Amino acid sequence: MLIAIALAAALVSGDTAVRAAREEFNAAIGRRDPDAIARLLAPGYHIVTGRSDQSHGALAEREKWAARFSADPTVMYRRTPREVRLNEGWGLAEETGDWAGSYTAAGDKARASGVYSAKWQRTVDGRWLIQSEVFTTMACEGSAVACLPPDPIDAAATVAPARLAHPVQKLKVTVLSTMLVGGSQGIGEWGFAALVEADGRRWLIDTGARADTVLKNAAELGLDLSDITDVVITHNHADHTGGLLSLRRELRTRNPAALSRAHVSAGIFEPRLQSDGQDMNGLLPMKSAYEAMGGVFVVHEKPEELMSGVWLSGPVPRVHSERNWSGSLKVRASGGLVEDTVAEDSAILIETAQGLVVITGCGHAGIVNIIDHARKAVGNAPIHAVIGGLHLFAATDEQLAWTAARLREAGLGYLLGAHCTGVEAVFRLRDLANLSRRTAVVGAVGASFTLGQGIEPLALAR
Repeated sequence: MLIAIALAAALVSGDTAVRAAREEFNAAIGRRDPDAIARLLAPGYHIVTGRSDQSHGALAEREKWAARFSADPTVMYRRTPREVRLNEGWGLAEETGDWAGSYTAAGDKARASGVYSAKWQRTVDGRWLIQSEVFTTMACEGSAVACLPPDPIDAAATVAPARLAHPVQKLKVTVLSTMLVGGSQGIGEWGFAALVEADGRRWLIDTGARADTVLKNAAELGLDLSDITDVVITHNHADHTGGLLSLRRELRTRNPAALSRAHVSAGIFEPRLQSDGQDMNGLLPMKSAYEAMGGVFVVHEKPEELMSGVWLSGPVPRVHSERNWSGSLKVRASGGLVEDTVAEDSAILIETAQGLVVITGCGHAGIVNIIDHARKAVGNAPIHAVIGGLHLFAATDEQLAWTAARLREAGLGYLLGAHCTGVEAVFRLRDLANLSRRTAVVGAVGASFTLGQGIEPLALAR
């Protein structure tokens, strides 16, 4: 009889403690305190959200709440337990209940509600922490952007994340050409270029728009480019090819092999015709002059490893209907002139222990198409970072919401959105992908991403 009474008292005590901890969690949301939220989570905490996004770790969840509070002053959620069941002997508890929330996404207010289940575990000092939570949205009132549903599961793609075969150990990417200048050094332009330093090898990605921008910016930033033998040209547009000849001409005076190999994807030399017949291909007019200076174009028709752990994507299949190009130019096909979709658009894909790092020039193929292609070609790993232009400056709220949801599902950790991404687009993606001011930044000349350290945005973009 005494044992039964003691057991009943313990169960009541555990039930009360879990409900009190849940109320403390709700109060932390109410006073917008991400540190207090994190203190109620086990270190290995895992969550499946109401729209089926997933994340892992108490620190990662703290970052998400901090970003949410910063981006949306209106956000409010509450969990109301209906039942708490305990295994007192093992120090485990299951909580089920109802949740409701209100928030603003892309400027639109919404209200959502549903059910949830949480697993709690008792600590050695008697506190109760949440190990995992699963939320199911049952109702959402708001615009299509604010109430974006999850995509259906692609059963063919549901494989365990791969351990990448050749992860680089050291990686730094520095922006050398884009519109914004982050500090007192460098000049801005409508263009893109970046320096990639990976395990002792250095690569130049695109060459900017004007002939001397990358040369001048590198000099002001104290970067010597003369030991770089290989350059990647992501696509044919003049704002990515403008510095190729001047860079080769200047740097070969210090090193005859400097920028002597240019890696491109198949189709890049096809003429791009305006309605008056004028060819707007930015690389084709330079081909003969580059080759006359001893330069060699290496054409890639499929994903290929340029060095251990560093890949060029090759042409990217257009699975999703992302239209990230102007649509004003034509290319010749067997049936006549057809729309130029910048079919050769390619990206750099870098293996790391934390996941894939993707570097784009303009992302004309669509960033979601690019990351899907990357994960199929290199390995089904999370997308640790996206760096470069995403050509979303003119995207609608609906397009940005869809893109952010796909990036979030891919596990995006960092976004350094430069060039044609667009300033407002970066801020919208930051909000919608649950990133923070530290992890999603407008790219500037001299800004950098370093593996293991994150983004150094410089003063203006900080």
